[in-house]
Order: sequence, then structure tokens, then C-alpha cells
Amino acid sequence: MEAHVRRLLNYEQHHTPVGSMVVRFYHSGDQIRCYVRQTLADETGDKIFPGEGLDPEVALRLAANRLQDHPDQPIYIELSEGIQWNPDWVEDTAT
Repeated sequence: MEAHVRRLLNYEQHHTPVGSMVVRFYHSGDQIRCYVRQTLADETGDKIFPGEGLDPEVALRLAANRLQDHPDQPIYIELSEGIQWNPDWVEDTAT
């Protein structure tokens, strides 16, 4: 069976569809950590999976698993200031 490679898109506030998975990358000391959130339609905020910081590879895999029934839906990437994208983070996230 051929692996499906999920698209990764830059997150843009107010331009990301409701229900999208967003992986936010941020600095925690000298490490880069992430959390996964799903955008919601109401004003209560987004749904966070889980609340603590994750390694980038783990966060991307979690987002891909959450979208397992929607293989064509992309994962949106949000990089905090000063973080550069590292393509090695996506090695193990094919679905």
C-alpha cells in the first residue's frame, strides 16, 4: 500500500477553515516544542490536544492521526517568532 503524504500549509489567522488541525511551534528554553489545536467556529477558543508541549515529530504525528478519516485535509503550521522550519520534522508523518 502506498503511503499518503499529507500537505503542510502555513497557518493564517482568519483564513484557516473551521475544523482544521494547526501545529504551533514555540521556544521552551533551548528546545522547540509544539502543541496541536483544532480551530473552532465559536468564540470560546480552539480545542488543544494535549495541553503540554510535544516534540515536533510527535505533534505532527498526532495531528495526522486526528485527521486519519480525512486524508486530503492539510495540517496547518504556525511558527513562533525566530523558529525556522526543519524538514526533518516530517520524516515519520506519512499517513
